[in-house]
Amino acid sequence: MESLKIRSHVGADGLLQIVMPTHLADTEVEVTIVVQPVASSSQKADLSKDKKPTQTHQEISEAFRQLRQSISPDTLSIREMIEEGRRF
Repeated sequence: MESLKIRSHVGADGLLQIVMPTHLADTEVEVTIVVQPVASSSQKADLSKDKKPTQTHQEISEAFRQLRQSISPDTLSIREMIEEGRRF
């Protein structure tokens, strides 16, 4: 097992691009992602003044649930794929 620590930026479209080391090319891997926002120095100063973050944990969880629901294939599509013998 190899551990990689990458600092990157999530674009306005919500996409994060991860470039893997070349020695892992054409290899099946299992990836675990732990997301920890990095505060800029001005954000750190604001948070140190006991200001609350703009979004609560519940709001973020709900947004993630909605995103997951919008990108997941619906039950009918999954059933059709299984019947057609597709792997997904």
